[in-house]
Amino acid sequence: MTSDQLKITETLFSVKIFTPSQAVVDEKICSLIAEDRSGYFGIQAGHINFLTVLVPTILRFRKRSEKERYIGINGGILKVENGSVTVAAREAIAGEEMAELEEILSIEMAKEASDEKRTRISLERMGLMIMRNFLSFERIGRAAMSSGE
Repeated sequence: MTSDQLKITETLFSVKIFTPSQAVVDEKICSLIAEDRSGYFGIQAGHINFLTVLVPTILRFRKRSEKERYIGINGGILKVENGSVTVAAREAIAGEEMAELEEILSIEMAKEASDEKRTRISLERMGLMIMRNFLSFERIGRAAMSSGE
């Protein structure tokens, strides 16, 4: 690696990772790895402006000589603009070990899928109840009209 390449990889840039309830990360880093539908990609200082939708993934980032850090997210939006990176996600979980975060993320995604399934079932039941009530009111209305003739 040339000294110019080393300077680029060690140059810091701002990264902010937000959820609706908190700022999870707000600091200067030298590299970030994330994943969208096309696969994994890396960002370093000087990256062009960029916007993408992230899949559920573990963001990996580091400062100059520190070890890599991890943030598990259940999907989100990543924006690179004017040398700064912003990530917005519904949920974000920080962790020291990638394997541990993968397990937590997997459990959270399964729980979310289960919650979504229960919600869909409840909505379908409500729709059926509304339909039954509508048909019942329709029958009552017809009976009232025919008895009035």
